[in-house]
Amino acid sequence: MVEKTADGKKRVDFTPCGVCSKRINFEIDADGKLHNIEFTGSSRNPGTYVKLSRREC
Repeated sequence: MVEKTADGKKRVDFTPCGVCSKRINFEIDADGKLHNIEFTGSSRNPGTYVKLSRREC
């Protein structure tokens, strides 16, 4: 789901597949930069983030 915030950013609520996170929320500014990234239900193991970037659904 994508919605606009009061300051003009886009707020994205994303439900991924094939990874341990149940939901990923973030904002995108006018320059395309990500802000306020939140992982819900994710592993606290730092090595997991490397695996997330290489996994495909």
